[in-house]
Amino acid sequence: MRQSLTRTARHMVAVLGALLIGAGVAAVPASAAAPARAQSVTLEQTGGLAGVQRRFTVDTSTPGARRDPLLATVARPDFLALEPSYVSGNTCCDRFVYELTVRYPDGRVKSVVTVEGGGAPALVADVIARTKALGTPHDVTPSRSLLFVERAEDAWSTPDWWIIDCPADPANTSDAACAALTARAEASLAPVPPGTACTRIWGGPQTARVLGVWRGGWVDAEFSRRGGCEIARWDGAAALLTPPPQR
Repeated sequence: MRQSLTRTARHMVAVLGALLIGAGVAAVPASAAAPARAQSVTLEQTGGLAGVQRRFTVDTSTPGARRDPLLATVARPDFLALEPSYVSGNTCCDRFVYELTVRYPDGRVKSVVTVEGGGAPALVADVIARTKALGTPHDVTPSRSLLFVERAEDAWSTPDWWIIDCPADPANTSDAACAALTARAEASLAPVPPGTACTRIWGGPQTARVLGVWRGGWVDAEFSRRGGCEIARWDGAAALLTPPPQR
């Protein structure tokens, strides 16, 4: 089951990244000729302990001698060849999520999503650092919650999976899963603290994982029903772990 979760998580990171980037964005084909420089670089930084969301933009109007070298760097073939997302298998809460969106004069767009400590190439970290140094930060409205949920009934069955996509304010939707994004459910995402005394009871062989962005912060939580503490976590997040009705 762990192998299935890890393999599916890697696949869904790309899916979540694509959804976060947004529909209708034209990707840069690997075979496309590289332009001399980009038109703009936008960095969105979300998450962390405070759940911040900030946007930094560098474009042709940005002052400073380091502007043009940055715009040239993101037009190089090695940047254009980057994957759309980089996330290690050891993702955790309270990390920053970085989304780079680069626009080119011919209308094409290149986007890269990574998580702090997610194993992205040094080039990605360099572009993030330079964009933060050159761009003026602007706080933006917290983004929507976008979660991938995978659940298996036992270690032998094929897991079910679904996506929960909610606006920044869950109160503005009638969707039952979005309405379940409560403080109790959020608290259930945290693992059981080491040393916690838990009753030894068996609640069933079910396992689940919730992976994605919760109100601007990256989350990666695994669930089971082995032991009283884990059962309590499952019950707290039950609305998230229940497959949506078939349509």
